[in-house]
Amino acid sequence: MGSTQRGGVSERRNQREQPDVNARLVQRVRSSDVSGIEAAGRKLTVELYSPEAKRLFLRHFNAFQRHMHFISVVARHALRKVDIDSVEEQIKVAMEEQVAFANAALSRAEASCREHGITSLAVYAVPPLTIDVTLISPFGRSLHELILKIDQLMPMLETLALDQIATNTTVFAAKSSAKKWVRRVAGLARACAGQLGNGVARASTDQSSSRDSSLSGATNCEQSDAAAANPATSNCLP
Repeated sequence: MGSTQRGGVSERRNQREQPDVNARLVQRVRSSDVSGIEAAGRKLTVELYSPEAKRLFLRHFNAFQRHMHFISVVARHALRKVDIDSVEEQIKVAMEEQVAFANAALSRAEASCREHGITSLAVYAVPPLTIDVTLISPFGRSLHELILKIDQLMPMLETLALDQIATNTTVFAAKSSAKKWVRRVAGLARACAGQLGNGVARASTDQSSSRDSSLSGATNCEQSDAAAANPATSNCLP
């Protein structure tokens, strides 16, 4: 629509090439899917506009769901219920903290836009990434909602920068913080799943020992795995 008035052949060709940008991104960045997991799920179509949200979703969403399935289902069969519940609660609290950060950032950006009379936001040249996924965990739904908030925030930040209301340095810092909201939760889930995996292995190789002894030392997450994502805490259990 209107391409002949704003760039002629060059713009029409660019529009034809744009879907390939998303296709290449999916091929290059997307983590393993959840098709091999024996779990009930709900189909969901995700539409993301910002490059930051697209990459966060493709890199972390399925991997996060796999880690949470291991924690909530696989490890629960071998380890104590109270310990699994504690790990889930810790990840839930971490998720709620990141969502609170996202809500606060959205409120600040919206207030700045209203203050400066901004009624329309910058748009992305590349069309949105539309992808079908399967939710297999309520934690996965929470991460999905967090990434949607980030996708809503990004064009506000871009608009504030384009209108010279915020500096590029400020916007870059805000984007970096937003990415960490997802990485913290994803890193914590990865660390906890890995450490609980050690407990499952111990339990399976020592059937004669009590469950308490097989769990000993297995549910304290090591900081080394989670540090790369700067999680809010380094231990799965208190």
